[in-house]
Amino acid sequence: MSAQKNKPVLAATLAIIAVFLLGGVSFSFFPLQQPSFLNESPSAAHILWTKPTASNNSLIITGPSNSSGPNYYFVITRNFPMDTICIDSNGDLNSTSAPIRRQGNKYILTGNIVNQTVLVQKDNVILDGAGYTLQGWSQTIGDKAIGISVPNRANVTITNFAISQFTQPVWLQNSSQITVKHNNITYGYPYSILVDSSINNTITGNRITGSSFSHGILQLVNSSYNTISDNTVTYSYTGIADYDGKENLIVHNSFRNVNESIISVSKGSIIFENSIMNGDTGLMIEGQKTVVSSNTIVNCSYGIYSNSLSGVFSENSVYNASTCLSLNGAPYLPLGNNTFYRNSFKGYNQAVDYQSQSKYVDHWDNGEEGNYWSSYTGSDGNGDGVGDIPYNLAANYTDNYPLMQLYMVASTDASLGNLFFAGAAVTALVGAAVIVCVYAKFRGRG
Repeated sequence: MSAQKNKPVLAATLAIIAVFLLGGVSFSFFPLQQPSFLNESPSAAHILWTKPTASNNSLIITGPSNSSGPNYYFVITRNFPMDTICIDSNGDLNSTSAPIRRQGNKYILTGNIVNQTVLVQKDNVILDGAGYTLQGWSQTIGDKAIGISVPNRANVTITNFAISQFTQPVWLQNSSQITVKHNNITYGYPYSILVDSSINNTITGNRITGSSFSHGILQLVNSSYNTISDNTVTYSYTGIADYDGKENLIVHNSFRNVNESIISVSKGSIIFENSIMNGDTGLMIEGQKTVVSSNTIVNCSYGIYSNSLSGVFSENSVYNASTCLSLNGAPYLPLGNNTFYRNSFKGYNQAVDYQSQSKYVDHWDNGEEGNYWSSYTGSDGNGDGVGDIPYNLAANYTDNYPLMQLYMVASTDASLGNLFFAGAAVTALVGAAVIVCVYAKFRGRG
C-alpha cells in the first residue's frame, strides 16, 4: 500500500528532473505580499515581490503556507535564446522586420520589441524608444539577458524606452559620452543600468523600479567623471553603487523604499541634493575626499555610514533615523580626517555610533559652526545661534559649536529666481500705471 502512495511522489520527482534536463534552469521564490526590507528572513534564495506569470516555458509549483511567512511559488524555467537586433558599424540594421525606423543617425522604435536584445556597434547614434517597450523573458534568478548593449562606443543616446525583465536592461562597457535618459526600467536583476569601465557618461531622468535584491545603477572599475542625475529609484536593494572610480557626480536623485540608496567607494566624487526616504542605510561612504552635501535622508535605520578618508559632510539633513552617523574606522588603515558641519540631525535614537577608532581624528565643525543635534540641551546666551557649551558625542569626539536650530539651506532653484523677477516686474508695471493715472488726474484738473 505504501508503494502505491509513493507512485505520485515518484512521478512528480521524475517530471521535475525532466524539466531540468530540457535546458537552462532558474529558481525563484515569489511571495504573495511584498516583504519588508528590514525584516526579510535570511535564505539561500532571495524573495521577489511579483507573482510569476505562467508561460509555456515554465513550471510553477505552489509552496505551502505557514504561520511564519507568506505563501511562495517555486519556479523552474527553461531559457530560450533571444535574437539580437544589431546596429552595425556602418549604421545598418541586421533585421528588416524589427519595428525600428532609421532617420539618418537616429533609430526610432515604431512598436514593441519582445524577446529580442539590441546591440549598438556604431558611434554617434540616437536610439529612441518613442515610449515603446523592450521586454525580455527574465523572471528568475538564474536568467541572463541584456536589453541594450553598448560596448566600446562613443556619443550614443538611449532614450524614451520602457525596458523590463532583463538581467541587465542597459549595459555600457568601455564607452564614453553615452547618454541614458528618460527611460522607464522595471525589474532588472542584478542591475538596471550597468556602467563598466566607462567615462564621461550621463545617466539622467530615468525611472527605475527594482526588487528586494536588485541594484539600480551600478558603476564598476574605472568608471569615472560620470554624471548620474535626476533619476528616481524605488523598491530596490541598492539605488546607486559607485565602485573604484573617481570624480563622479551623483546629484538630484530620488530614492524611495531602497535598502541602501547610495554607495560610494570612489575618490573625489560629489554627492549632492539627493532625496532619500525609507530604507536601511541612506548613504554609505567608503571612498576618499568625497563631498557629501545638501542631501535629505528620512526614515532610515542608519542615516550616513562612513568608512572614508578626508571626506566633507555638510548641510545634510537626517530625520527619524535609529542612528544618524555610523563611523567604522580602523586604527591600522588610513581612515578618518572627515569634516562634519552644518548638518541637521533630528529625531534619532543614537546620534553617533563609533564601531571602531579611525587612524585619523574626525572633525565636527569648520571652526565656527558645527551641527544641529536635537538631543543637545545647551543654551545660547548671546543669541549667535551656536550653543554655549560643546556637545560631547563620544570619547574624544566633540562638536565644539553645536547649532541651536536646524540649518536651513538657501534655495538656488533658478525657477524661484525667475518667479521673483516676474513678481518684481509686475510690481514695477503696476506702480508705473498708478503714477500715470495720478498724473493724468491732476493734469485734468489743471
